[in-house]
Amino acid sequence: MEGETQLDNKDFKNTLKLTWLAETSQAPLTPVTCIHYDNIMTKAKLDEGDTFENFVNYASKNQYDIVGEPEMAQMKKGDIIQILRKGYYICDVPYDAATKQPCCLLSIPDGGTKEKPTSLRSTDTPATKASADKSAAAAVVSSPELDLLTERIVKQGEKVRELKTNKSTPKPDADEAVKELLALKEQYKKLTGIDYKPTNASATIQKENKTPAAASAPTASNAAEKLAEQITQQGEKVRELKTNKSTPK
Repeated sequence: MEGETQLDNKDFKNTLKLTWLAETSQAPLTPVTCIHYDNIMTKAKLDEGDTFENFVNYASKNQYDIVGEPEMAQMKKGDIIQILRKGYYICDVPYDAATKQPCCLLSIPDGGTKEKPTSLRSTDTPATKASADKSAAAAVVSSPELDLLTERIVKQGEKVRELKTNKSTPKPDADEAVKELLALKEQYKKLTGIDYKPTNASATIQKENKTPAAASAPTASNAAEKLAEQITQQGEKVRELKTNKSTPK
């Protein structure tokens, strides 16, 4: 190896640096293999439509053969050392003087800002939670009872909005309407297992025609008739209140 002195070169950051070791018969150098592991995927999170094979990092393992100080021959498995200008390493396989097997060191990540693979990221994020809620909404099974209940919630919601926008509405009336709306939403949650959201109504799917479903049809029909009767009674009450001019607005 030959070198040339360049005193005018001030680019120290991009200059290759060497560490000189003295090799003598009394203290032979230790053969060392350094292994660096990188992420096995080149993309942190695959998007819909991505092909898995296109993002595999086939160069995720890099191996370097170097020589170390004589004292490195005394390292034991699990020992951690710092190699100058290279970083920290942990001993995976100690040096074997009998077989001349090199000491194997594994690079310890320095906590840099490289993008982490999906397996190292938290999945409990607002985005994933919203996705789970959307999937749950898509699993709601449509039924006459559910359809009528959803319709009641929509109408009651409109009523609440009208009462709140009308500044002359007495506060007790508005509070009572809100209370009724919350009760309907609670009934929806008991029926479906999820909270009511405006998107749930459009996300319902039709139940398949199966024998067990047909057996439960009378129960759903009775409940639907009961809800329909309640809606009719409430409608008559609203019409009476509107026709009675003495009724407070």
